[in-house]
Amino acid sequence: MLHYCLNQEKIAAYDVILQNAHSSDPKETISSNSNSHAGVWMNEQLLCKMLSDGDPRYKEVLQKSNMLSCGLKTDIGDALRSHKNNAMVLLVLCSRACIQGGLSPDISYDLNDYYAQKIECCKSMTDVSYICSEMLEDYVSRVREVKMNTSVSNIIRNSCEYIKSHLTESISIEELSKRSGYTGYYFSHKFKKEMGCTVNDFIIKEKIECAKLWQIILVACNAFVGMSIYSLIGMTSYAASLGFGITTAVVGIILTCTRILDGITDPILAFIYDKVNTRFGKIRILIIAGFVIEALALMAMFDWAAGKNLGTAAFTLCYIVYVIGYTIANMTALTINPLISNDPKQRPTISVWSTVLNYCIPMALTIVLNVVLLPRFGGSYTLEFLSTACKVCLLVAALGVILVCIGVSEYDKPENFTGLSNKKENLKLKDMAEILRNNRPL
Repeated sequence: MLHYCLNQEKIAAYDVILQNAHSSDPKETISSNSNSHAGVWMNEQLLCKMLSDGDPRYKEVLQKSNMLSCGLKTDIGDALRSHKNNAMVLLVLCSRACIQGGLSPDISYDLNDYYAQKIECCKSMTDVSYICSEMLEDYVSRVREVKMNTSVSNIIRNSCEYIKSHLTESISIEELSKRSGYTGYYFSHKFKKEMGCTVNDFIIKEKIECAKLWQIILVACNAFVGMSIYSLIGMTSYAASLGFGITTAVVGIILTCTRILDGITDPILAFIYDKVNTRFGKIRILIIAGFVIEALALMAMFDWAAGKNLGTAAFTLCYIVYVIGYTIANMTALTINPLISNDPKQRPTISVWSTVLNYCIPMALTIVLNVVLLPRFGGSYTLEFLSTACKVCLLVAALGVILVCIGVSEYDKPENFTGLSNKKENLKLKDMAEILRNNRPL
């Protein structure tokens, strides 16, 4: 305004030049070491070319790039921040190269924002490297899919990518047609012609996740855990009587009264389940933690504390710890089946394998314990036999834990536990208290 009053001339914002008051010489001398950048440009262009082609050999070029240059040469005194900055540069190069390769700009920019946020949330350099590997593989696989599916137009392909990236949101044909620039009727007709199914059928198909048969079998091996522990708990009265001097009637009262704890432990452990969500997921962490807790309690009950006249209090404490561990492991195991597959056609397969193993494991253990082991200890239940039986059952259960962890590893990821809504509601302790206060019979 001052310029207009003095000169009667209008100026725009881009006409204003900011003078750096801290530098007397606007052209500072930039030191150059050409040898430190030798080959970087050519290798960078080759990397972008491979990313735009969807070539899986990009990893070799990336490794060579890391040998040629360590990234931005800035000394900010924070190694993690420098690593994140380099990851951001790689992310931008990757997203732009993949757009040149045919990936939808909308999808590429959405992925760019998504991975940028994940990089910023990393707490270590290892996490940043892990996210970079995941990001590159995601981009390259999408470009490869675009190049392989040449029979589908860019408009429909981009709509499919948009659907895959927004499965947790409500997607309508009107929204998709508006993004494509077509009318709803023409878009629906074109989509069905090129994809061979309606938009709604495609959305449903993408939302349905099918597990592989070997994954179903390994997850069903949770029966190794549940049934071996079940077989061991069937001998609890012997462990209490021989190892702690407790009568059978008192054992029955203890086991019955400890079930009252379920009303307290269940909501507390549900609260823990809701909070646990590491970069390794939560299923494997909780199943292993639950098994370790119940295994330690059972070893104390059947071996370490047995025969030392510790009495009712020690036995009750061991059993309570066992209940806590069992609840963690069992509660977590119940969430696996809907996690690995929501395909209704796979439900019978999952049920069959679970049923078969739940019947076979107890029968096999009964034969091993009573036909093979028991005669070696004189044919009667002794502390030595109970100790050996405990170790055998826990070894079988440990094998089951390992198999389940392998089977669920592909699905046990943080993003699979984010929920179906964008609105995030954190579980609080007062919510748990509210459930306990208003708990009534159905």
